[in-house]
Amino acid sequence: LIDPRANAEVSSVQAHEGTKSSRVVFPGKKEYILTVGFSKTSERQIHFWDPRNLSTRMSAMEVDVSSGAFIPQYDEDSGLLFLAGKGDAAVKYFELVDEAPYIYHVSDYRAKDPQKGFCMLPKRAVDV
Repeated sequence: LIDPRANAEVSSVQAHEGTKSSRVVFPGKKEYILTVGFSKTSERQIHFWDPRNLSTRMSAMEVDVSSGAFIPQYDEDSGLLFLAGKGDAAVKYFELVDEAPYIYHVSDYRAKDPQKGFCMLPKRAVDV
């Protein structure tokens, strides 16, 4: 974590043991941050951390085994975390809550073709 006001690193941790890419999500007003990455055996994982104390992980979840890195997107209005994997044909939805285990699997969306990227649109751009 970097404090932009002090222009200094406040804290750091090796979030995942795998060599592939990891990503960090700051889920709005929650009291934690989460990381998505890989284990040594290529299991895709979600880890929860207290930003005030990164020395111990708050919770962990093994999602699946795949080679594509997760692209995480969080929707604060619904409290949902969307995980799309590069090269996957599925998007996984999880609900984030304030108490342990902090995450619950909601559903999956499956497509015919694998995705190359994933992003969120502002809700005002949707005409329903």
